[in-house]
Amino acid sequence: MKFASAAAALALTSLAHVASGTDIYLTEMPAVIPGNYTNYKYDTESGSLTTLASQLESSYTAYDMVAGSATCGKRYYAAAVQAFISWGLMVTDVETGKTQVIDHTDFPSETNDKLVQTIWCDGTDSTGNSLIAVLSDTENPTYSVYRLVVDKDMSVSTSLIADIPQGPHESNTGWSTEFQATPDGSQVYASWAVKGSSNSNGSIKRVDVESGEVSEWSVTGDNGYVYAMFPKENDAKQISAVLNYNGVSSRAFLTLNDDGSVDLGDSEEDQSLFLGGMPWQIDAEGQVGMALDNKQPQHIDFFDVDSLEVLSSLEEKDIFGDVQNRKLGGLTWGK
Repeated sequence: MKFASAAAALALTSLAHVASGTDIYLTEMPAVIPGNYTNYKYDTESGSLTTLASQLESSYTAYDMVAGSATCGKRYYAAAVQAFISWGLMVTDVETGKTQVIDHTDFPSETNDKLVQTIWCDGTDSTGNSLIAVLSDTENPTYSVYRLVVDKDMSVSTSLIADIPQGPHESNTGWSTEFQATPDGSQVYASWAVKGSSNSNGSIKRVDVESGEVSEWSVTGDNGYVYAMFPKENDAKQISAVLNYNGVSSRAFLTLNDDGSVDLGDSEEDQSLFLGGMPWQIDAEGQVGMALDNKQPQHIDFFDVDSLEVLSSLEEKDIFGDVQNRKLGGLTWGK
């Protein structure tokens, strides 16, 4: 166990009182292959770091845990991807430290060719075995919301909830930030960009997990597509979001109208809000978000979900006690 600097722990004191949980989980990918991926739990209140598990990655797999992740019950999950070579789902028991990556070939036949994009805990399941996930085809990607269940023997079952529609002129944004769910996992949102528009507009889709019903809104204007968004409750009308237009990022406060339009309100340019492609996380109370920067050395920003103002940051040195330009991913809140 290592301890972060006293300054870092002090800076996160207010965060610990706001967020619904003080623990965060993350994964360090190996610097060279073959090498080990390592799972950690970091307590933002005490500044303590605990190693949960470590597993050898072969030169064949070389998984990256840079897409969706979630801690549900006693399990820490993360999407594991070595694009077009191998992919699957990492599952770690946070009590015993037992860890493994379930290969996509062990998924049911109807989903064993699909990538796990993002995942959230299934709010209807208290065991932690059930996830709500966005899966995509590996070619000409189409995206769908599934319920994904991993039983005690690590066998996977999947059931389709709904396909996320894409118009003929729409495409994914290229960032995993384009997907988000309400804190209870009962509604999943997706953001698409419009092809040929210099990414100046797009659309928002919402999937209701219980009914499978899909709602849609058009984002028009010259402020950009929705890079990330933070729905705090079911059927939210107002959502804080980050827009991106030709590499320029802005905070905005969206109103989703009943006629399918979106009012963008006044946006404010803030390039610090662009942190790369890994999913942003919302705590269980919908109050505090966090995101892991792609750039080395990596850092974690914690922000107020309503204002998108940064509350605090954690540098690599704060967490590990030194800087080695570690390759980090799989960031999620503890439960």
